[in-house]
Amino acid sequence: IGINKITTNRNNQAMSDIPAVIGKFYGEGFAEKIPSRIDNDMLAIYTDYEKDYTAPYNYIYGCRVSSVDFIPEGMIGKIIPASKYAVFAVRGKMPDVIVNLWKYIWKEFDSQRAYIADFEVYGKKSQDRENSEIEVYISIK
Repeated sequence: IGINKITTNRNNQAMSDIPAVIGKFYGEGFAEKIPSRIDNDMLAIYTDYEKDYTAPYNYIYGCRVSSVDFIPEGMIGKIIPASKYAVFAVRGKMPDVIVNLWKYIWKEFDSQRAYIADFEVYGKKSQDRENSEIEVYISIK
């Protein structure tokens, strides 16, 4: 459960939309309003792709939950579909490390992508902005 924005990578639109969603999430205390949280990890979900990474998609920033039976007003619930996922574990300075990983995925890994749902997991080790550790799951064919 989290908050969302339809965005696109065209004209670097996502580079302004995504930080705005994250800023709103923390600025308005959405984490505290999410029921049935499983842990303190944060998730960034990329889903509902119109085509591929060049077309619009739905970006959701929120928390893992045990149930989507109750979704607070102004939020969205999304069940990440079962799929085959490639997992990338990266470490480095934020946001550079995640931006560089996505550029790599788009250039070198795109033909293997299923475009079902992709997500980033921001756990305890992601809090150090100079040496952040993040896991990225990419749905693959």
